Amino acid sequence: MSESEEEEINQDHDRSKLDGLPKKPKHDNIPPESVTDAVAQIEKVQPQVVKLEKEVETKKMARRTEFFEEFRGGREAIDLSWSSISDDDCVCLSKVITDYPPNSLKEVNLVGNYIDFEGCNQLFKSLMTQNLLQVVKLSFNRLQHLSLESVAVMLKANHTLNTLELSANNISSKGTKIIAEALESNSNLKLLDLSSNWVGNSGVIAISSTLQDNNHLKYLNLSKNKISSQGMRKLFAAIKVNRGLTELNVSNNSMIDGGIKELADALMVNQTLTKLDITENWIGNSDVSLFGLMLRSNSTLKWIDMGSNHVKRADQKVIWEGLKENRCLTHFGFRDGGISDEDIYLVVSVLEHNQTLLQLDLTSNAIGNEGVTKIVKVLREKNRTLDELMINDNPIDAEGVEELNKLMKERGGFKVTVGRKRENKRKRAPLTFSDGYQQRLEEEAKVI
Repeated sequence: MSESEEEEINQDHDRSKLDGLPKKPKHDNIPPESVTDAVAQIEKVQPQVVKLEKEVETKKMARRTEFFEEFRGGREAIDLSWSSISDDDCVCLSKVITDYPPNSLKEVNLVGNYIDFEGCNQLFKSLMTQNLLQVVKLSFNRLQHLSLESVAVMLKANHTLNTLELSANNISSKGTKIIAEALESNSNLKLLDLSSNWVGNSGVIAISSTLQDNNHLKYLNLSKNKISSQGMRKLFAAIKVNRGLTELNVSNNSMIDGGIKELADALMVNQTLTKLDITENWIGNSDVSLFGLMLRSNSTLKWIDMGSNHVKRADQKVIWEGLKENRCLTHFGFRDGGISDEDIYLVVSVLEHNQTLLQLDLTSNAIGNEGVTKIVKVLREKNRTLDELMINDNPIDAEGVEELNKLMKERGGFKVTVGRKRENKRKRAPLTFSDGYQQRLEEEAKVI
């Protein structure tokens, strides 16, 4: 062994003094001459390795116990999001929660950790004793469908939980069916976030079956779940008869083979849905005429985002004509819709006649200075209700930006988002779906 190699090994062992964890024993770096010699070398150091591994695990457990010591005694909220909590850590935390008084814990936030099957099972077993628990956030972990049995047990037994976030957990259609079955006997859950999983058609069909009878769920997020037109049709048929859901997010799926007609048909009947996100669903090949008619007559929807759907220019007119006669929407999103200066008359016509729209999102289109001039003119002369225009990532130069800035100065409180850089594009944070809901809950509690 060279002097540099020996020095490197010694330095490695010296690091044990810094982190407190023992290192594997030193041994001569002599290559074995035969398989028998190799086995003999392994057997010689194996007992020491096992002993040291036990010591390492003991020290880790001691540190874990020390870390969770501060959570003992009962808390109203536990926030360990993005804290590298492992499955073993979660088991240790569960033991701490088990000792809590039954009416203490109201919220658990463990988003962005490494919790798996055993940690999830122990966690929900411990949470069963908490009679005032309202919020559980477990997005961005490793639950998968095996962990959802314990979640389902709690949903069936708990009568206070109103928010459950399970985004980005590799939950398959099998796991979704477990949740859907539990919701059949649950009357208190208001928000369910299953975005960025693998729900698929069979999973959403199970959810749809539950929604036909469950009128207690208010907010459902199924974004980015590999759902095609087959599953969407079943979901929209359930929306048609559901009388509880107020917000639905099915963005980043696929309605390329249909489903928009069924959605429009459902929204002509549904009287409870107020917020709808269908962005990035490839509805461009579908007939959107019925959706345009729905926009004319619907009187409950307040918020629609249908951007990045590759709607053909010939079909866009139907949508904007429907929006022109709408008297209820306050937010309309049509980003990445291919709108150019040539098509801007459609937007101008809406702004001339619609006096309820407060926010208009035209991000990532093809609107230039000519289009900006026409929008600014109608906002000066005929529309005083719009208070936010998102028009960033369009080919607008300094002259167009100056016109928008003048308009903002003239109309106090009017907000314009403009820019050409991609990083300025409005981001869709995965957790904002429930943030507004929590705020409304607090407001409702104050009223009560």
